[in-house]
Amino acid sequence: MSKQPPEEKRVITFDELLIRAEQLKEYLDYLANTIETYTSQAIDLQIVLATLDSLVDGDNPVLMVLDRLNTVFIPAVIPGDWASNVIVNIGRNYYVKTSRDKAKEIVSRRLSNIRLIIERLRKQYEIVLNEYTAVQQLISRIYEKYMTAQREQKTAG
Repeated sequence: MSKQPPEEKRVITFDELLIRAEQLKEYLDYLANTIETYTSQAIDLQIVLATLDSLVDGDNPVLMVLDRLNTVFIPAVIPGDWASNVIVNIGRNYYVKTSRDKAKEIVSRRLSNIRLIIERLRKQYEIVLNEYTAVQQLISRIYEKYMTAQREQKTAG
């Protein structure tokens, strides 16, 4: 039988509980925004993979978007040898000229890494959300007891 040290009990004030709830809420917001950012990146990478798969060999007339909001398009032609001249950002503003298949491999690897990050962030979000919910429930119970005591005091007095 293993002996575990006794749990240390600590008394916290109601104000400390409120502060903890606010900290958890802020962290939940941060995690949600971070998950949203990575999810957006994952969607962009999926679009890249789909585009690389859908482009055929030969000259391809396309409309090229000039901004992320799809405000302005201009006509362009993708040359017939494009599949051997794909340029991929490999990080820290370094680019490599490679083939379509190698580009898809690089993008797929990046997409897998982002999906792992999203999964870890969602697990962290769930943990923090559980703690936040528990703190909120505790705050509600304390507030209810306080309000009940206030009502009893008014009726007694």
